[in-house]
Amino acid sequence: MPTSPLSRGARPRASDNTYHASLVETLFGSELNFVCRLNRKLLISGADYMKEYALLLPILFIFHDMEEIIGFSYFFRNNKQLFERFPKITAVYKDFSTEGFALAVYEEFIPFFGIGLLDYFFPCKVLNVLWLGLLISLTAHFLVHIGQSIYIRKYIPSLITSLICLPPSVIIIVKTLSIINIDLVTIILIPVAIIGMILNLKFAHSLMHKYGKKLSGKF
Repeated sequence: MPTSPLSRGARPRASDNTYHASLVETLFGSELNFVCRLNRKLLISGADYMKEYALLLPILFIFHDMEEIIGFSYFFRNNKQLFERFPKITAVYKDFSTEGFALAVYEEFIPFFGIGLLDYFFPCKVLNVLWLGLLISLTAHFLVHIGQSIYIRKYIPSLITSLICLPPSVIIIVKTLSIINIDLVTIILIPVAIIGMILNLKFAHSLMHKYGKKLSGKF
């Protein structure tokens, strides 16, 4: 009695393997091709998407900070009472000078521009995630300024650009999270980028204070 090629102990022949492969292709060929094409399309569209928005990160940053550079000096000169009413909020702006603040902005701009530029020309998972972490930290910065303005019930230089930049930033974050693969690299690097920006912000503020004191002769 002839045995089946799938019976126990029977070694599959090359013709059997070819038959099984052709059977799978016949039954599920169209579905497999669709999945493969969809996967390639998602990978390509994801890469194009990240490259399209990579340089938007430094643009959002500098667009927002220009409002601060232009307006803070006049604002503090005409609202000195805020230093007494809200010391915790205004403490960081003690000994404020436009030159010192511009130096701080320039220092903060370097990582935003650097990561954006690297992600544009050399896109990879690590740079994509670091870019996303910086955008999340910048978006949180917008929320802080909006909250400060609500708290003191007054316009502060940074409010207008925060309101303008917040919606597109949130949309880009949500869309990016839907495209990139959430894995261990993502979970680790996003907090690293955010913490790095918090530390860098403190360093920038220290530069601002030291340069402001030097300009005023107190250093």
